[in-house]
Amino acid sequence: MSASRPGTTARRMGLLGPALGLFTLILRWAPGPWPVDDAYITFRYARNLLEGAGLVYNPGEPVLGTSAPGFALLLALGGGVTGLDLPRLAVAVSGVADAMTALMLLAMARHLGLAGWAGACAGLAWALYPLAVRYAVGGMETSVATALGMGALVLWLRGAGAAAMAPAGLALLVRPDLLAHAGAIALGEAVATRRVPWRPLGVLGLVLLPWAAVATVRYGSPIPHSVVAKSQGVYHVAPGESLLQVCYFLAGLLLAGPADLAAEGIAVHRPPGASGGLVAVAALVLAVFAVGAWAAVQGCPRAAVPFAVPLLFGLAYAGLGLRGTLMAEWYLVPVAPVLLLGLVAGSIVASRRLPRGASVAAGAALALVLAQAAGWSWGRVVDGEAPRPRIVRVEREELYREAALFLRPRLGAEDVVAAPEIGSLGYHCRCRILDTAGLVSPRALRYYPLAPDLHVVNQAVPPGLVRDERPAWIVTLDVFAARSLLAAPGLADQYQVERAAPARAFGSRSLLVLRRREGA
Repeated sequence: MSASRPGTTARRMGLLGPALGLFTLILRWAPGPWPVDDAYITFRYARNLLEGAGLVYNPGEPVLGTSAPGFALLLALGGGVTGLDLPRLAVAVSGVADAMTALMLLAMARHLGLAGWAGACAGLAWALYPLAVRYAVGGMETSVATALGMGALVLWLRGAGAAAMAPAGLALLVRPDLLAHAGAIALGEAVATRRVPWRPLGVLGLVLLPWAAVATVRYGSPIPHSVVAKSQGVYHVAPGESLLQVCYFLAGLLLAGPADLAAEGIAVHRPPGASGGLVAVAALVLAVFAVGAWAAVQGCPRAAVPFAVPLLFGLAYAGLGLRGTLMAEWYLVPVAPVLLLGLVAGSIVASRRLPRGASVAAGAALALVLAQAAGWSWGRVVDGEAPRPRIVRVEREELYREAALFLRPRLGAEDVVAAPEIGSLGYHCRCRILDTAGLVSPRALRYYPLAPDLHVVNQAVPPGLVRDERPAWIVTLDVFAARSLLAAPGLADQYQVERAAPARAFGSRSLLVLRRREGA
């Protein structure tokens, strides 16, 4: 009997990967689409491409206002082949991508010499991680970017530095901040070979240059205009805010489930008085991760590259925050798999000198999995809905959808709708949008930065833009307009409230639909 145990163990390990992948897939597919507002911007780009208007937001305006052109192209291709509606297709693609990430966590753990249960716990934690699921069912590009980034890191670990640059380059087309993966691999290759990594850089160029050439001809630059807009003072961000958000994210690896930590749109709202506690938990997470990363690098020097990527992300965003650059919650999700694996590895190392250390390490890894599971709505859903993380919510997106349906029969052929948030509103309205945040309307950037006292939260509607452009309609949360548009002398009188729906996002009281008065 004992002679059969190795074979039995091997068969069980062989089943682990498919089971973990299927579990991850079901957790994303079962709830169906719950699109977040930013996802609708990419959906509109993909839909316009499918309908023959090109990869644009407003037909006839060649502006690359999505930060995820690669994902938009993938959705357009998939929509043309399958006929699925774009939100459902995005969830299908994200589910597959997240399942692949779970499998790559197993592969990475094996390569680092970790026990099978360690890789399985990291994979299960990723499968259940509330933020990952939120943006997978939310239709964002996050899952695809994560899978491509993980693919690049696994290839690097296996010694294929040049090949790793292919998925790293594709990841860059899906999310520009995954430049950290390509940069870390290039640096690692340079250190390992002690020469300029021409081959990896050549592969990266082969992936990126065709798109760069097309985008430069089409849009004037390969850099998405949304990236440019966010660096132009559109959002009012305190210098230390990004560093606090990085801490919030790290602490959320343990607390996102039990405490339901999550952003409202692009704004992270920490519970009152909780910043100190969140920083302390973040420090604990970082310490355990550092222990695991250090041990992994001692056994496999090439592990320095994947474990350096989360640090590069955190430092980059904390540094950009010093100049007021906005950081959204989902930007950091692509480094979560490596962080989770590092936490499991760190627990193993930290437990070695304890009595029954192996059991303590396994218990800590299991606790990490249970922390993610605690954020789900097990047994608390109605009408036959599948379980989902409690942080999955679409109240704000539904308000904008209702506003769009209100507008559609009232819009004239030449009417322009101005709005500071253009996702769900623009997708469901199908109208010409003046984006007051400038993501898809470059002319709006002339009116930034605004005086800080015009902001209630992190953005406001520029009165000068509205005065000059004279949009027929304006749709905005009242909190974005309270000190700017609604307080501008002579301007507020030019618009009348046609609809006001109760809203709580960002501390608002209502979502306003304003119409320009006749003769104003």
